[in-house]
Amino acid sequence: MVDTMIVFLILHYGSQQITEKCVKSILRIRDQISESIKIVIVDNNVEKSDTIRKNIELKYNGIDCIEILYYKGISSFSAANNFGYKYIKRKYKPDFLVVTNNDVIFFQKEFVDIVTQKYKESGFYIFSPDIININTQEHQSPLDFKVRSRGQVRKTILMNKLVLTFFDVFYPLMKIWIRYDRKSQLSRKQKVDNIRRKNIIPYGACIVLSAKFINMKEKIFEPETKFFYEEYILAYQCFKEDLLILYDPSAKVLHGNKLATKGKFQNDKEQTRFMIKNTLEASKVYKSLIDK
Repeated sequence: MVDTMIVFLILHYGSQQITEKCVKSILRIRDQISESIKIVIVDNNVEKSDTIRKNIELKYNGIDCIEILYYKGISSFSAANNFGYKYIKRKYKPDFLVVTNNDVIFFQKEFVDIVTQKYKESGFYIFSPDIININTQEHQSPLDFKVRSRGQVRKTILMNKLVLTFFDVFYPLMKIWIRYDRKSQLSRKQKVDNIRRKNIIPYGACIVLSAKFINMKEKIFEPETKFFYEEYILAYQCFKEDLLILYDPSAKVLHGNKLATKGKFQNDKEQTRFMIKNTLEASKVYKSLIDK
């Protein structure tokens, strides 16, 4: 009997210590199951020197189940993940590919067993586990329950353009709005906790792709954005082609939530400006997709 091949694609960005915790949690699973597990780390630290980037390779040199890839384009969640995906698809042809941020911890020893069982039951193309914020205990997946409409994305583009133009004026009000929006999202998501759902918008910090998806698609995220809207783009493509996305909270992971990017920004204001700018650009890409 051929073992099930499971590959974990870790997008490494920021702290190496955070990535090491993620890797350690996967190795604990690997030690307890019979399936073949490989770990491919894609280094997305494109701003850092080659010497610094080599540190992650030195850490895992000689461990045959771990490979390091160096993404060399412009730092991008979509493009860096697609880079690793193409390599894994060609080399391993896995039964399941777990695409994860480096600040995710796999604490369930039965995580792989749950995923494979859910696939037998449903035949999913994409699986979304319950992603729990390690600090607030917020359930971050599903990200949403339906794709953004043309009207919604037009409003997003208009509002982000306006806010960027008058950013210094809007920023104090935005802090209040962000707190309000966060409370609203938490209240909404509490209603779906522990409920299995089909065809939701998965939270991109951790998703599982089945061989059905891998055999069909050359990229995970297409068209690519630099940051943001990746999940909506992925879900839109899946819904259009009737590819099942399954959310099942019996599989759980812990998420550090922005630990990977901690230290990138000098202050909250700079980080907020970055988010607005990239949301604007990503929403334009999404609008172009749904306008076709």
